[in-house]
Amino acid sequence: DRTLTLNAAETSGVEDDNEICSGDTITFTAAGNQAGDTIQWLVDGIAPAGALTDPGNVITYPETALVSGQQVSFRITTNAGSGSCVFESTPITVIVTDPPAATLSSDKTSNAICENESIVFTALPAGQANYEFFIDGVSKQSGAANTFTTTEINQDRPVRVVIRNAAGCEDDETINVSVARNTTPGTIQIDTDGDSQGDAITHSICDVTGQPLIDGTAPGGAVATSSDQVIYRWAFSTNGGATFVPIAGQTGSDLAAGTVNITQTTIIRRTSYATITGTNLLCDPRSDEVTLTVTDRTLTLNAAETSGVEDDN
Repeated sequence: DRTLTLNAAETSGVEDDNEICSGDTITFTAAGNQAGDTIQWLVDGIAPAGALTDPGNVITYPETALVSGQQVSFRITTNAGSGSCVFESTPITVIVTDPPAATLSSDKTSNAICENESIVFTALPAGQANYEFFIDGVSKQSGAANTFTTTEINQDRPVRVVIRNAAGCEDDETINVSVARNTTPGTIQIDTDGDSQGDAITHSICDVTGQPLIDGTAPGGAVATSSDQVIYRWAFSTNGGATFVPIAGQTGSDLAAGTVNITQTTIIRRTSYATITGTNLLCDPRSDEVTLTVTDRTLTLNAAETSGVEDDN
């Protein structure tokens, strides 16, 4: 007679644990065999086949392809020289649980923000045992809440969530957050001599001359730069910079001649923003300005005839 025992340990190393997550390894260990015995592992009463692996005449059987409800046991055949006998262990029924299918999203278009802008992440499915959120590999929040709000992202960073269900099975998902930042303003200059190239930041014009080209492209000016893309906005002020009026429709690096009707001293400002294609982000603004001074004269004319009477025509 033989007393056979069978132990199952899953990946976590917990002994006598017949519950695993799908895809994890569970290892069965046979006991009660003696030298000369032959071991045959069984799944649902037959030798493992197909997706399952038959480990052969060994005392351990690791497996990753079992499905919930399958029963694992082993059979030993004693040494025929002493009278061949067959003994079979009590089976262990395996319980296999699928992990949650993790998804992660944010409340921002294209997962893009300005530096330190508030962003909210939502992990699904809801109702799981635990959600742990990471920024660039550092754990920031762990608990039952499936949303995570932060303002600490100030450069491109991966955000990851690990979702664990009640059975301890886990899945994770990562999204990359893009941050528009590091704007340099570039420079704008006034084309004072009509050669389509900026050469001054202040310039005097007659009130009938019109606004000259404001050059924001090399070599007269310089375009702005950022960590991502750049977008421009133009505005003008006629009160010394106290307030500015946006110039509608102007988003290029240059301001074409004649865009603004200049009748008095005017400051023209180009503001450069970091942005990301496909979003409406206007981040990290940087400005450059030029000043147009208007020269105006009030002319008078007097007529006097030979009698010496003034204003006598």
